[in-house]
Amino acid sequence: MLDGANALDQEAFSRFVSTVGESLGAFWPEIILTLTLCGVLVADLFLPRERSRSLAYLALGGSVLALFLLLVQPEGSTLLFSGMVALDSYATFFKVVILLGAMVTVGLTWLDRVNEGARMGEFYALLLSAVLGMFLMAAATNMIMIYLAVELASLSSYALVGYRRQSRLGSEASLKYAVYGSMSSGLMLFGLSLLYGMTGSLAISSLAETGARLATDAGFAIAILLVLAGLAYKMAAVPMHFWVPDVYQGAPTSVTAFLSVSSKAAGFAVFLRFMAALVPGREGLEALFLDWKSIVAVASALTMTVGNLAALFQTNIKRMLGYSSIAHAGYLLMGVAALDASNYAGFKAVAFYLVVYLFTNLGAFAVVVLVSNHIGTEEIEGYRGLGSRMKLPAFAMAVFFFSLIGMPPTAGFTGKFLLFRAAIDENLYWLAMFGGVNTAVSVYYYFRVLKAMYLDGGEVAACPASPLAGRVLVALLAIPVFYLFFFGSLASWTQSLAFVGN
Repeated sequence: MLDGANALDQEAFSRFVSTVGESLGAFWPEIILTLTLCGVLVADLFLPRERSRSLAYLALGGSVLALFLLLVQPEGSTLLFSGMVALDSYATFFKVVILLGAMVTVGLTWLDRVNEGARMGEFYALLLSAVLGMFLMAAATNMIMIYLAVELASLSSYALVGYRRQSRLGSEASLKYAVYGSMSSGLMLFGLSLLYGMTGSLAISSLAETGARLATDAGFAIAILLVLAGLAYKMAAVPMHFWVPDVYQGAPTSVTAFLSVSSKAAGFAVFLRFMAALVPGREGLEALFLDWKSIVAVASALTMTVGNLAALFQTNIKRMLGYSSIAHAGYLLMGVAALDASNYAGFKAVAFYLVVYLFTNLGAFAVVVLVSNHIGTEEIEGYRGLGSRMKLPAFAMAVFFFSLIGMPPTAGFTGKFLLFRAAIDENLYWLAMFGGVNTAVSVYYYFRVLKAMYLDGGEVAACPASPLAGRVLVALLAIPVFYLFFFGSLASWTQSLAFVGN
């Protein structure tokens, strides 16, 4: 009998090893990121302090290799590591967005004075660690994996925000970020533990399978609300948005750009996968205790309104872009509110808009880096007359702002059109109206910066020319803003996205 038990144990162990081996074979992008961040830390031990910035080449090389492996992954949907993470086009799409944001951030560190004289190996290792956590967020199909991935991404982000140890604003921002993050993580973990107790499963798919049984259970509704509150923090959505303005202002600008794009994309990746199990129209979910579609729609309206109204009164460009980021989280939530079991147009609109937002927002922050380095201010007042002093950065900023507003011929117009159409198709006319009014409000604070650059007089004294690398980076980020308006290749890709359990 003992021999039989040993044989069963060996057979189970063999199956486990086989499963892990197969999963690792499809996990190469994450493995490359892990090896790269370890390599950066080891190389930093041997490089002289003054040459530690050259580690950007190693970080960028590992990111490029990981991106290549993502793009050549075979099509199809499967679960890895006994259902902990998914390998599907949905996860791949968000990983590409997150990684592109990180790669541009590495480039921005060459322009941004993150920590003059300090070793940068730790910085790049933390950045890659955050990317790894966000990768796992995009692919997580298990509640424990969701929590661990969020913590990995968050802890690395806290350190990145406070990396300029000599900056009082940076230290304050890092502390606030950690406090708010700890609170939101606690809410999410409590909600996940309640869901596990109610469903008896850690798989997200169990929400759809057991939702019919718990549809009218108030405890189930409270658990979902707690989880969504935790995820709202990663998306910078109201009411979990309070950390954004201080963190965006206090962090190094390159880190701010990374958080505004990659962190938001990872948050929406988890949120969409989670909400897909609860969308209206699924069998057995018609009588849910709370109408999640209406809750997300209200959160969308509040988020875009709070973000746009607060941005009107900002005098610091990074704080203004921080509140703008909150507003854009509201626009993206329009697409989530439009989700339906038989119509995923809202999800695909969110995917398209995230890519547009990637290039637009990173471009805007790249211009902020160039201006702050060579004019010495992040105040909007310092942008007076910039159109005649720094012609290319000023023109690029105008392009990025037109896209953030949603004006043709920029991709921001196409992205907002898809989001508004998805809301209207689901009869959310009032939400589309909110979006239109908020878009009109946003014109004021974006044009206030453009007015300062082109219509207000400023110092005519010559300022140092911005570096060629900075101008090239800004131009490269501006090109897709026009390309995505005229060509529909990205829209075709987003239309084909699907995830396990969809």
